[in-house]
Amino acid sequence: MPQRTRHARVRPARLTQQQGPGYTDGTAPAGQPGPGQQGGGPQGTPSRLTARGAGLAMFSVFFPGTLTAGWLHLAALTGLSFVAGCILAGLYTKRAHLLTVATMPPMIFMASLICVKAISSTGNAVISTAEGSILTLSAVAPWLFAGTAATLVIALFRGLPQNISDLRAGLRGNLESGDPGDPGDPGDGWSRS
Repeated sequence: MPQRTRHARVRPARLTQQQGPGYTDGTAPAGQPGPGQQGGGPQGTPSRLTARGAGLAMFSVFFPGTLTAGWLHLAALTGLSFVAGCILAGLYTKRAHLLTVATMPPMIFMASLICVKAISSTGNAVISTAEGSILTLSAVAPWLFAGTAATLVIALFRGLPQNISDLRAGLRGNLESGDPGDPGDPGDGWSRS
């Protein structure tokens, strides 16, 4: 007699009208959301970015905007690309990553600006990059303020206060309840005494 385990036999699922063809095992065909999932695109909500993805998206907007603005000598284009990248990152980031994304735009802009100035420098590369970066930062300062403020406002309406509360609770470590961590957190093996 074979020994039965917890996963002894998998019964095939029946198709429901909502699932349609391709959902017999509860999974979706490639490129389509599964049952009960919302996918990006015209029917579902848009896909959300992680903090890293939002940082990469901001860099992908800041870098070409700053490079093009340098070639065309339009400081406003640098500022517009910064504001556009900030707004897009604030709108399309997952709620759990809003705190990180709210603080990233100035750092990512500075990194993209240094890259652009290093690429387009003439003469002494270090002096030209430093000088160009400082002059560009002074020219687009109001845009930097507006983009950072727009990111914060969008994040506030999307759930930034809850992220801050979660961070505070995590830093406190839930010492009041004696719980070593979140119920879903396996912990690190250390116990509090």
